[in-house]
Amino acid sequence: MDELGLKVKRNRTDLTLDIKREIIQFHKQHPKINQLHVALHFNNKYNVKIGRATISDIYASEKKLFSLGNIRDVNSKRLSSARFPLIESCLMLWISDVRARGINLSDDMLIEQAKIFGDRLGYGMEMKF
Repeated sequence: MDELGLKVKRNRTDLTLDIKREIIQFHKQHPKINQLHVALHFNNKYNVKIGRATISDIYASEKKLFSLGNIRDVNSKRLSSARFPLIESCLMLWISDVRARGINLSDDMLIEQAKIFGDRLGYGMEMKF
């Protein structure tokens, strides 16, 4: 509570997917340790403030965290999927091809190519940029 007696909201703690996976593996190796002690262990290890409820949420999302299709970068903090996965796949192939030719890409070039793929694949006006 602050000096006026109002409850102070704590700051959000963003954990990387790598740390979340480490928490789950720690739990599997030490199943008898309760969530509060797991939170304290990782608070000390990474110098962050993780609450017991956050540990519970991480345990609940175990399958999602370990599914290989969702993980791109271990430093990511959240999982999300593409709204148009076919366009994203086409763009990734196009980006690889363009980079292999040594061409620098801009945001405008990516957006234009995404529009082209969207039109060819029949998405039309569904896409927003």
